[in-house]
Amino acid sequence: MLRSRNDQSSNKKRLYIAFYTAAQSTLENYHSALLLTPKRPKPTKFQAWRYHAQENDGDSGSAGRWKYDACRVRNDGRSLVDLETDGLRLVALLHVCKVNFRSTEIGFSLLLKEVDVKEGWEPGGDRDWVRDAIELLVERDVIGAVEIGIATVWGNGHRFAQSVEGCRQGRVPTCDLRGEKMKSEVVSL
Repeated sequence: MLRSRNDQSSNKKRLYIAFYTAAQSTLENYHSALLLTPKRPKPTKFQAWRYHAQENDGDSGSAGRWKYDACRVRNDGRSLVDLETDGLRLVALLHVCKVNFRSTEIGFSLLLKEVDVKEGWEPGGDRDWVRDAIELLVERDVIGAVEIGIATVWGNGHRFAQSVEGCRQGRVPTCDLRGEKMKSEVVSL
C-alpha cells in the first residue's frame, strides 16, 4: 500500500500520471507520462520533469514507434517544444504519491531509462511504459506498492481525464488513485 500522508514529509516531490491530449492521439485518446513536480509548483518555472515513451521521430536510431524521453518541463507540465509547437496539452493528473527519492531528477531519469519501451508500431506504448515504470519504482522501493493494481489506477485516471477534458480552471484537474477528484497543487496556464 502507498504510504499514508502522515508517514510522508510534506516537502517531498509529487509523482503524477499525466494525461495529455496530442495532435496524434494514442490508443486511449490521451498521451500518458509520469510527471515529477515540487510541492506547490509555480507554473512558469521549469522545475518539473516529464518521463515517458514518446512517438519516435526517426532520429533516435530506433526502428520502433516509441522511444524513452525525459525532459525538464514547466511546472504546468509543458515543455518548451510543447509551448512552441502547440504540442502536448495537459488535461488531468493522477496523484500517485509523494516521492522520497534521494537522488537528483537526472538519477530518477536514469532509473526510468531501464524500463523497456514497446517495440513495433502498435499503439499504447506510452500507457504500457507508464505502467511498467511504476512497477519498477515499486520494485526498487522508490514508492510504496499500489495494492489496487497499476492497470486499475491508470484506468481510473483515464476515466477522470475524460470527465474533465475541456474544463478550464485555475488548476489542472487532479484525482487520487481511485479516480476521485482531489485538490490540485499544479496551476494551469
